[in-house]
Amino acid sequence: MPLLDREDKTPVRPQTFKLRDDLNARISAYAEWSESSRNHVVTAALFHVFGQDKEFRKWWDQHREKYLKTAGGSSKTTAAAGGK
Repeated sequence: MPLLDREDKTPVRPQTFKLRDDLNARISAYAEWSESSRNHVVTAALFHVFGQDKEFRKWWDQHREKYLKTAGGSSKTTAAAGGK
């Protein structure tokens, strides 16, 4: 059973990142194994990491509005997606 949840259909904004070849291969493999898109794997993995980092969660709770205003999102949307 995959560690990451199935992909939802929340609208997304395209981003560009440079990844090491070995990480790129693992993302592709995990996406195939979990029957998800590469985008979903990266998004879910980041939400997982952000959710596990207690220090970041505390900081995020104090600064989230600043970043969500810039990104055009809302606290409810981000919290519902696992971005606590």
